This record gives sequence, structure tokens and C-alpha cells, in this order.
Amino acid sequence: MTEKIEKEFEIADVMSQSVSKSSNEKLKAIAEGCAVELKLGMEILGVVFEKATQEQEGTATEEK
Repeated sequence: MTEKIEKEFEIADVMSQSVSKSSNEKLKAIAEGCAVELKLGMEILGVVFEKATQEQEGTATEEK
């Protein structure tokens, strides 16, 4: 009976390691996706900031 319980624990341990590895890979993929989204967002903000700066400078020169 003890051997059967030990075997069940071994199987459960292997299964939990497999699930943990799978979860870690999924989390890594999600993190990489977030990094790409963040990079794109920063690029968009850079373009918007540059355009706003150009518009502000354009208005400043028109007022002179």
C-alpha cells in the first residue's frame, strides 16, 4: 500500500512539474507580447509628441 501511495506522489510530482513548465512558457509568451505592445505604444507616443511639438512651434512662429 505504501509503495502505491509513493508511486502516486511521484506521478503527481511529474505532472505538476509539467504543468508548471507549461505555465511558465505561457507566461513568458504573454510577457513578450506585452513588451511588443509597450514598444509600439512608445513609438506611437513619440510620433504624437513630435507632431504636437511641430504644431506648437508652427503656431509660435505664426504668432511672431
